[in-house]
Amino acid sequence: MELKGRILVKPNLCSKRRYPVSTDVKFMNILLRLMTKCKVTIMESDNHDTTAWKRFEANGFIGLGKHKNITLMNISEDPKILTEQYDAIISVANLKTHCWERFTGVCKNMWGCLPEKHKERFHPFFAEKLSSLFETVKPTLCIIDGRIGMEGWGPVDGKPKSLGMIIVGNDPVETDFKACSLVGIDPYSVPHLKKLSRKKKKTIVDNCNMVLLQKPPEISYRLMRFGLWLGRHRMARTGTLLYATGSLLGGSGAQKRMKKFQVTIRRHLYHISRGTWFF
Repeated sequence: MELKGRILVKPNLCSKRRYPVSTDVKFMNILLRLMTKCKVTIMESDNHDTTAWKRFEANGFIGLGKHKNITLMNISEDPKILTEQYDAIISVANLKTHCWERFTGVCKNMWGCLPEKHKERFHPFFAEKLSSLFETVKPTLCIIDGRIGMEGWGPVDGKPKSLGMIIVGNDPVETDFKACSLVGIDPYSVPHLKKLSRKKKKTIVDNCNMVLLQKPPEISYRLMRFGLWLGRHRMARTGTLLYATGSLLGGSGAQKRMKKFQVTIRRHLYHISRGTWFF
């Protein structure tokens, strides 16, 4: 694929914590060397923890904006970025498990294109919202950095694991399906991939014989999914507490779990009081 013209790049900057939680700025530098003749916009949005600018800074991306052909943009400040015309849209994801989606790759990475700060309120309708988002902004070049993956309680608190692979494709669903198969995760067990694959006439899935990444604990995953299901049916408070309980069980070690429980409950109760969690 020849890169030219206007390019929109969506890295995976879900946290201020660096690689493998977030996109490796060194890896991004290598990709940008292939786009020296392009006008590149690197985009990210605010979330409930921090602004896009703070995550840009924490992950070393501010220096990239000093190049004449590269611009850093915060979608939360200017949502019109997504309505403009681009010659290519690139999603640069990390290969990680996810606590309530089992897997996060190219498709899940595009969730950060939503300009809303409190995206949590859309979590019960994640697959539907993502499918709608793809009608506006869909990657034409998909890159999953799996040199170091993350297993267990991803996408932030999991354990790094060296995998030594980089997966590239031109279709986000197909690329994520291939990545799942390579690390031993059934792509049809990933809720949003199952939903998105229904729109495709054919999806090729390899046998998931190798298990390279350990998934989140099943009991915690089930509790969080049940909490999200309750959220869909306007039982936000009960759903949120079940979600928090599942998050608690996903930790390791008594002290770590208790600390995580206290922080999680306070955060969820805050959202319940403000009405900004599920609805």
